[in-house]
Amino acid sequence: MNKEPTKGKSGDYQIIILTRYGYIKRMPESLFTTQGRGGVGRKAITLGDLDIVENAAAAPITGHLILFSNVGKAYHLMVDDLPEGSLVGKGESIYKLIDLARNERITHLLPLSDLKKKIYIGLATEKGICKRSPIIFYKKIRDSGVVVIGLKEDDELKDVITIEDESDIALFSLSGHAIRFDISQTRPTGRNATGVRGLGLHRRDRLAAMATAMPDHTFFFLTSKGFGKRLDPSELRCFTKRGSRGILIISTSDRVGDVVSVRSVRGKDNAVIFTRHGMSIRLNTKRISLQKRTSFGVRLISLSDADEVVAAAIIPADFT
Repeated sequence: MNKEPTKGKSGDYQIIILTRYGYIKRMPESLFTTQGRGGVGRKAITLGDLDIVENAAAAPITGHLILFSNVGKAYHLMVDDLPEGSLVGKGESIYKLIDLARNERITHLLPLSDLKKKIYIGLATEKGICKRSPIIFYKKIRDSGVVVIGLKEDDELKDVITIEDESDIALFSLSGHAIRFDISQTRPTGRNATGVRGLGLHRRDRLAAMATAMPDHTFFFLTSKGFGKRLDPSELRCFTKRGSRGILIISTSDRVGDVVSVRSVRGKDNAVIFTRHGMSIRLNTKRISLQKRTSFGVRLISLSDADEVVAAAIIPADFT
């Protein structure tokens, strides 16, 4: 049997993996070959005792990476500042790369091709609060980081995305409910602002993801049990006001799991899906069926006992 490759071509688009205990690495996307949906995938990282995959992202080697912490601060690194690893490596400690305070850890990664575009950074919290800030606030981040959102003690950052003008914002809950509203309903705010109520939640529900509705794009859903689907944004009507619970947009259950990720994808974008135990599978999103909002999708990755899906890194179609 041929041995799986562990090193890739220099200059490739990079896949970045972050673990709960702060280990981080980048790998060329060429290490992740496209597979058919429903397989078990392949190991993408060696994890230490009790460690799990926290988040993942895809970025050009020449790009920027904004790292967000559990206390609402942002840090900046160039992608090529990250240690290059292999599929069998565990990466290096993020604490060697940025100056984190005690009890502070990185939870989210946002790749940016450059910092000159006129876009906004959107942030959403577990309690349904959302905000957007001009990218200019992220252009000069000091080594010790900057506060980018005021978090309440019982709340935490749940998702971070880029937002373009003329886009609609969509927020999704663990239970599969969603709301879509015009970008004008969230005025640009300063770094320390808490944000506004975006999604209403029932007592036991939590916000899971944030995405934008854009022309020629579809929503790509992932659940914790390895199911997924694509959805035409027209299935989620635009609400006149933010703050309601919205409508059911994907059926969840014990078998299907909760919503863990929603991304806006187009054409032949590829998705590299990661599980908490370090397994991965790369799929062409165009081959994932476009379904109605009442469906739960199809199996995208088969999981071992106690494993679950935690993140997806999107590789743009114009690169694949």
